[in-house]
Amino acid sequence: MTLRDHNRIRRRTLALMTATSALVLLAAPVPAAAVRNPSVSESPGDGAGGFIYREGQYVPLDTVDGELTVHLAVNNRGQTAGTYVRSADPVDYRGFVRDSEGGYTDIDVAPGPSTIVFDLNDRGTTVGAFGDLATLEVGSFLREPNGDVTMVEVPGASQSSVNGINNRGALVGNYLDSDGRDHAFVLERGRVTTLEPPDSPVDPAKSNVAAFDVNDRGQVVGCYADGNGTYHGFRYDKGQFTLIDPPGGADIPEIATTCAFGINDRGEVVGQYVDAAGVLHGYQWQPDRGFETIDAPPGAPVVGPTGITGTTAVDITERGPSC
Repeated sequence: MTLRDHNRIRRRTLALMTATSALVLLAAPVPAAAVRNPSVSESPGDGAGGFIYREGQYVPLDTVDGELTVHLAVNNRGQTAGTYVRSADPVDYRGFVRDSEGGYTDIDVAPGPSTIVFDLNDRGTTVGAFGDLATLEVGSFLREPNGDVTMVEVPGASQSSVNGINNRGALVGNYLDSDGRDHAFVLERGRVTTLEPPDSPVDPAKSNVAAFDVNDRGQVVGCYADGNGTYHGFRYDKGQFTLIDPPGGADIPEIATTCAFGINDRGEVVGQYVDAAGVLHGYQWQPDRGFETIDAPPGAPVVGPTGITGTTAVDITERGPSC
């Protein structure tokens, strides 16, 4: 596998943390996270643990020992999950699960110095990435609440990233085939379904697609770049793709300015878009009501990587956290 292939998989693997798919993780302050109506949003800020957002109200989430902390997922039991930075040099990340009372459990998957938790379901089963982020040697894992860990590989893939899990145990993510082309996938009961947006480029050098979440109805959300390099959010449902592109979104070449990151069983979707002024916004999309913008509260730190500032919505539940 070439360095270019490693970089592409790593960008997909770390997209939720950096809010843009082309950024190096440690190049700037790591995004912090938040949650709404049940949704989770991120506001890139120096060390902040993020905030809960529900029905217009923001409740701060704490950090792990004061370190840079990113909450990337929330379930219906009020647990959140993500990663925190133990060391930037050498690169050392630890995953975590936070319970509804505020207690943290470290997730450390060997081998490799770093672990990132991308998602968890209502059982507390987590999925994520582990390995050496400095050398780009990373793999994917599934961890049960009792601590049992399974390494996850997609059959026929040269490398893969598992980004989401539902309560039935279905996994979603992205993988590279033997030609170096990017594909989104669903893996359930050993069967892989490849997701190909209709205008996703065939050229491996231009292909960029990833699935980030799946609900219990089997609906999948993610994002991809079309032949012109413009990014779109999507929902996949029973073989049909629906574009989810918030109005006012701008196109910045080579950066995933628009993406869908989370979906609940009602089909409500959360994600991000960047406006013409270069400000990053979170959003919630409801099939019957359209888009609602989610922005960090006044005074929140929003200085983000590569000059992009703002908020990203990364996950959504049915009723919000129970804490």
